[in-house]
Amino acid sequence: MDLSSFTCVSDDLSLSSYLAFREEVKKNMPHPEWLGDFSLEDLKSLLLNGSKIWVYYDRGQPVCSMMYLPADSHSLESFDLSYSPLEVADYGPMFVHPLYVGKGLQMQMFQVLDQYAMQRGCRYAACTVHPDNTYSLHNILKHGFQFQARKTFHRGERAIYVKELKG
Repeated sequence: MDLSSFTCVSDDLSLSSYLAFREEVKKNMPHPEWLGDFSLEDLKSLLLNGSKIWVYYDRGQPVCSMMYLPADSHSLESFDLSYSPLEVADYGPMFVHPLYVGKGLQMQMFQVLDQYAMQRGCRYAACTVHPDNTYSLHNILKHGFQFQARKTFHRGERAIYVKELKG
């Protein structure tokens, strides 16, 4: 299954539709706490400050989504990373509709995020994941990320992974 076979929406995205999709996915997850909970206000603020969300659709139905967050000093400090914020892309929430899980979409989303981050001049990518989320951990490691630390944030325990972006 190829992301390019779906319709991608990233500009003029309906945040209420995005949130409804996220909640639908969470309802079907064995551990919904693994997926973050940005509020509508959080999302609006993030998008005004350089973040980007992609949602892919198959015949009008959402299939998967990913988010790019530009790093800032606060996030890098909380991740215990000593890079310049301009060098780091923070890969935010990624999720896939239950009917499309296991079809390689997360790996393809990582590739899209890598290309986008490199176009923005980033040299490194960081991501966080619940330490028990073996599905995502497998893909994170397969995509070249390396474990950095394990920390507790407001949304719970997370493992922090970083990789160097190479074009």
